Amino acid sequence: MAMGKEKKKSKKSKKAPKLNFKVLFRIYKMFFSHYREQWKLLTLGYSSIILVIMVGLALPLPLKLIIDHVILDNPIPLTVPYLQFLVGKSTEEILIILCGLFVLLHFLDMFISYINKIGLLIAAERMIASFRERVFAHLQRLSLSFHTKSSSGDIVYRMTTDITELRALLVVVPQELVRRTFAIIFYVGTMFYINENLALIALGVLPFIVLVNRKFTSDMRVATKKKKKKESKVSSVISDNIAAMALVQAYGREDMQHARFVKENQRSKTHQVRTIKLSKIFKRINAVLVAGGTAIVIYWGGLLVLDDVILPGTIVLFSYYLRKLYGPIDKFSEILFDAAKSQVSGERLLEMMETKMVLEDAPDARTLTSFSGSIEFRNVCFGYEKETPVLDKISFRINAGDSIAIVGHSGAGKSTLVSMLMRFYDPDSGAVFFDEQDIRTLKIRSVRDKITILLQEAQLFNQSVYENIGFGKDNPTKDEIVRAAKLARADEFIRKLPQGYDTIISENGENLSGGQKQRLNFARAMMRSTPITILDEPTTALDAKTEIELQAAFDVIQRNSTTIIIAHKISTIARADKIIHLGRESFDFGSHPELIANCPEYRAFFEAQIAQGSESKVKDETIG
Repeated sequence: MAMGKEKKKSKKSKKAPKLNFKVLFRIYKMFFSHYREQWKLLTLGYSSIILVIMVGLALPLPLKLIIDHVILDNPIPLTVPYLQFLVGKSTEEILIILCGLFVLLHFLDMFISYINKIGLLIAAERMIASFRERVFAHLQRLSLSFHTKSSSGDIVYRMTTDITELRALLVVVPQELVRRTFAIIFYVGTMFYINENLALIALGVLPFIVLVNRKFTSDMRVATKKKKKKESKVSSVISDNIAAMALVQAYGREDMQHARFVKENQRSKTHQVRTIKLSKIFKRINAVLVAGGTAIVIYWGGLLVLDDVILPGTIVLFSYYLRKLYGPIDKFSEILFDAAKSQVSGERLLEMMETKMVLEDAPDARTLTSFSGSIEFRNVCFGYEKETPVLDKISFRINAGDSIAIVGHSGAGKSTLVSMLMRFYDPDSGAVFFDEQDIRTLKIRSVRDKITILLQEAQLFNQSVYENIGFGKDNPTKDEIVRAAKLARADEFIRKLPQGYDTIISENGENLSGGQKQRLNFARAMMRSTPITILDEPTTALDAKTEIELQAAFDVIQRNSTTIIIAHKISTIARADKIIHLGRESFDFGSHPELIANCPEYRAFFEAQIAQGSESKVKDETIG
C-alpha cells in the first residue's frame, strides 16, 4: 500500500506547473530599479510601438488599390476621404503613386522598427550589465558559509547564462506583450470594420491556439528547469576538474573524470533534446491551426467576391491582416516560452539574491580606529552545524605584540578560530573582543582592515605582478610595491620576467614556481601594516634555503603586530609566546613549557616530533 501511495505521489509531483505569477512579480520587483535607470530608452522604445502598428495597418493598402482600381479598373469611390488624391488621375499615374507609396510605407516601417528595437536592446544590455554587477557585489557580501556550501560551477552558470537569459524577461517579454496586445486590438478592430462575418470566422480558431499554448508552456517550463539543473551540474564537473587538474593527472584519473563528465553531459543533452522537441512540435501544431483558419477565411471571402459583396483586393487586405492577427497570437506562445525559460533563470537568481547568509554591520556599529592588537575569546561556542560544535566554550586572552601558535589535529577548529577573528563567522554564543570591544559592535570592514593574513597556498589573480602585490592596500604606489617585493626577496626574479612587474600571472600562477608564488604572497602581506598578522604556516611548501631567505620578511611582519601562526613545525611552535592547543576533546592555552608539563596530548605531539626530527610535519593522527 505504501508503495502504491508513493507512485501516486510521484506521478502527481511530475504534473507540469503553470507559470508562477507570484514568482514573476518578485522577479520584476527585484529589477524595478534597473528599469528606472533606463527610463529614457524604454520610453522611446515603447512609444514607437503604436507607430509601428499604424504603419503596419497601412502597408497592404497600396496593393489592394492596385488590384481593385488599376488591374480590375474599378472606379475609385468618391466617398473615401483618404483616396481623394487619386481621383482624376490616369491609370499609369495612379500605379506610379501607389508603388511609390508602397516603398515609402516600407521605409517608414523599417525606420520606426529600428528605433524601437535599438532603444530596447541597448536598454536591455545596460540593465543586464548593471544587474550582473549587482549580483557580483551581493556575492562578495555573502558569508563564507554560503560559498563553502555552494558549487562554484553553479554560481558561475548563474552569473553568466542565467543572467543573460533574463534579457527576455526584462525587455523582450514586456515589449512583445505590449506590441502583440495592441496589434491584436488594432487588427481585430480593422477586420470587423472591413467585414464582420470574416472577422468572426477568423477569431473562431483562437480558442484552439490558446489551449495548445497553455499545455505546451507548462510542459516547457518543467523541461527547462530540469535542463538548467543538468547544465549547472556539467558546469560544476568542469570547474571541479580544472581546479584539481594536477591531482587528476597525478593519480591517473583522466579516464574516470572523462566518464563522469560524459555521464553528466549526456543527461544534460537528454533534457536539452526534450526541450527542443517540445518547442518545435508546438510551433508545427500552431502552424497547422493557423493554416486551417486562414484557409476557411479565404474560402468564405472567395464566396463573397463571387457574390459581388466585396472586391478581390479586400481579400488580399483581409488575408494580410489575418496573418498579422495570427502572427501576434502565435508569437504569444514564443513569449510564454521565453517567459517560462527566463522565469527559471530568474528564480535561480532570486534564490541567490534573497539568500540571507550575510554578516552585516549592526545598525549602530562603530569604526575600529585605534587598536593595540590585544584579543580575547570569552566562552566562544560555534558549529557549522548546530548539533556538532567545533569550538565549545573557548576562552583565552592574547596580549598586544605576542606571538601565538595554534596547533591541533585536522578538524579541531584551527581555521575556525582564525575565521572568528576575521569575522567570517560570528559565535553561536560567547564573544570575541578587540581591546575590550565586542567585534560584533564594530564595522566588519574596519575589523578586517586591522588584520593581515598570509595563507599556506598563495592565492594569485590572473592580473599583473604589480596588481597582485598591490592587492592588499588601497592605491599603492610603485615604490611601495617594489619595496615590499625586495623585502620578500621577490624583486630579482620579478625583473627577469618578460614584462617585469607588468607580467600577467597565468591562472593559478602556472607560469611561476611554488617558491616564486609564495614570495609574491609575502610581498602582498608586506604591503599591509596591521595590528594583527595571521600566518597559516606559509613556509610549509618551501625548501630550507627559500625559508631562510624569507625569515627577514617574517621578522618584519611580526615586529610590530600580534602574530597568530597556524603551526605544524615544533621549531615555530616553541618560539611562540603562547600556544593554543586544540585537542580532540580538550582546549589548552599556555607557553611551551606549561603545555609540556600540563597537557599530555601536547606532550605526546612534541615527543613524536622529536622522534621524527624536529623540523618534520606532525601527522594529524599523532597530534590527536
